[in-house]
Amino acid sequence: ILLIITAILINSTYLRYYHTAQMILKSCNTDVAEAYFSYYANDEEAFLKAAVAYAESYEYRDKADIWVIDKNGNPIVSSGGYDVSNFDEMTDYYEALSAESKLAMSRTRMPWGEPVMTMSYILTAPDGNSYGAVRYIVSLRDMNRQLGFVIGIIIVSFLLIIMLMFNS
Repeated sequence: ILLIITAILINSTYLRYYHTAQMILKSCNTDVAEAYFSYYANDEEAFLKAAVAYAESYEYRDKADIWVIDKNGNPIVSSGGYDVSNFDEMTDYYEALSAESKLAMSRTRMPWGEPVMTMSYILTAPDGNSYGAVRYIVSLRDMNRQLGFVIGIIIVSFLLIIMLMFNS
C-alpha cells in the first residue's frame, strides 16, 4: 500500500509540474498575435519586419521564448535571439497545421539538448490559408531539476518509512 501511495504521489507531482508549463503556454495570447499579424498576411517583407518587431517587443521573455514562422514553415525570428534557421524539430507546428483549433503543443528538446514544452499557433488569413505561425517555447530545465528534487524527497521519505517499519 505504501508503494502505491508513493507511486501516486510521484505521478501527481510529475503531472502538476508539467501542467504548470502548459498553463504558461496557454496564457500566451494567440488572439493578440492573430490581430497583430493579420495586417501583414499578404506582404512577406512586411510580415518579416513585423515578426522582428513582435519578437523584440515580446513582454513575457522571462517565461517563454517566441518564434515567428513564415508561410513556408521556416522559423524566421526568435525573441531569445537563438539561431532558428536550421531547426527542424517542430512537431507542434506540424500538428497545428492540421488541427481544427490551429493550435498544438508538444514536449521536445532543443538542438543543444535543453528540454522544452512548445505550443504553435497557425496564423490564418480570412480566405483560410496559413500565412505563418507563432511558436511559444518554455524551458523545462529548471522545472525538471525541481521535479527531480521533489521526487527524490518522496523516495527518501518512502525508504525511511520502510526502514522504520522493519526496525520496530
